[in-house]
Amino acid sequence: TIESVEDGQNSTIITVKNEDDTIRFPLSSAALIYDRESGEQTAVDKLAEGMSVSVVYDAMAPVGLSMPAYNTGAVAVVINGGDGSTVVGYFNDELLCEDASLVLNIGETTQIQHINGTKKLFTADDVKGQEALVFYDVTTSSIPAQTNPSFVLILTENNADETEETDTKSVPAYVGLREAAEEKGYTVEWNSEARSITVSKEDYVLAFT
Repeated sequence: TIESVEDGQNSTIITVKNEDDTIRFPLSSAALIYDRESGEQTAVDKLAEGMSVSVVYDAMAPVGLSMPAYNTGAVAVVINGGDGSTVVGYFNDELLCEDASLVLNIGETTQIQHINGTKKLFTADDVKGQEALVFYDVTTSSIPAQTNPSFVLILTENNADETEETDTKSVPAYVGLREAAEEKGYTVEWNSEARSITVSKEDYVLAFT
């Protein structure tokens, strides 16, 4: 449950508490926020105190030794993520999870998204052979149990549309926008009131928040 939402330096800081711990996560304006019920991507400013959420973060992310802990590794937040049950794991070509306890019966009502924010219509085939965060409500009493999940978030970095030959080691994790743009002769303007950025060169203008 979100205990608080605060404005930080270049980020929004949410404090999340569950039965075991309290953690603070800084989120940029570009953070991936999904609504489990609609399956749609939404904005950081839609997060509010009292919301039930699931936060996906890098297990290797550095954590500050403050109280509560400050975790900088959040990559996605799912609103309405505390309802029902969740499982994180690898699902094989039969959509059976790695501990053989659960099979996914993905139907037309299942919302599927990707952790990298890719905009496409995902199907059950996209989940096969992938790590995923799965939300579900009811299961059968069979072994393994079967469920029709309500929401699936694919966690594998590269999806099927990306080439397997990409050398990710040569690609930097982050690129400074101003430095990269000005190096190419673009003008970068920051509007602090609107929290918007404009990159322009001659007749070409790119604007975003």
